[in-house]
Amino acid sequence: MKINEDFIKELLVFKAQKNPDMNGGPSNILLFKNYLNTMKQWCETLNFDFSYNLMRYKDRNDLIRILFPELRKELLDIDFYRLNLLEGVSINIDHRSFDYLYLYYYIYWNILKAEYPTVFEPYFHLPHPYESAYRLLSKGSSVQCFEGYLSVSVDKFYYEISKDPASVDFSLPSMDDGFMEYIDAQYKLLLPEGRYVTDIFDQEKVNAMWAEYQSLSENS
Repeated sequence: MKINEDFIKELLVFKAQKNPDMNGGPSNILLFKNYLNTMKQWCETLNFDFSYNLMRYKDRNDLIRILFPELRKELLDIDFYRLNLLEGVSINIDHRSFDYLYLYYYIYWNILKAEYPTVFEPYFHLPHPYESAYRLLSKGSSVQCFEGYLSVSVDKFYYEISKDPASVDFSLPSMDDGFMEYIDAQYKLLLPEGRYVTDIFDQEKVNAMWAEYQSLSENS
C-alpha cells in the first residue's frame, strides 16, 4: 500500500537525519510543554476532555484513531513497527517511552493529510498536533513516563513536567531551530549549586527572548 511505503521512506529519512548524540537543553522542555498545549487546543476544539493525566495514556495521543478510525485501519500495526522497523533509529521503544509513538503519528499525519486533504480540511486552522514532539525527537531528546510523571530528557537526565494544570498553558512563539539554540545557549537548567532554573518556563520571559532573538538576527 502506497501510504505504508511512504511511511517507510520517511522513516528512513528520519534515521539518516537524526543525531543520537544530542540531548539538548531547556528548549526540549519548552517543546514538550508546547506539545501538551497543542493537544489541549485540539481536545477543546473537538469537545474532548483534556488533562495532564489523560496524556499519560498513549492512546489519548492518537488523534488519527480518534478522528479517522477508518484511515487508522490502513496503517502499519504499531507493534510491528516498534519491533521490526526501528533498528538503527535511536529512539526508545520500551514500555515507558512515548518516542516511537510520536514519530509514528507525525509521519503518518503528514502522509494522510497529503493523501486525503478534504478529510483534513476542517482542521487546517489548527496547529500540527505532533510538530513539537517531532522537533524534540530530532534533537535527540526523549519522553518517558516515570511514576505517573511525563518526563523529558535534558542534558543526560530527565526533567519531570509538573502536573499543575498551568504547566500546559504555554505556547512557544516560534520553533525556529536558531531560537531553540539561542534558548539553550542562554540557560542551563541545573545550576552548579543544584538548583533548577525555573523562570525560563514563564510565557512572558520566553516571549521576550523571542523578541531579543529576532532583534539580534535582524542586526547580524
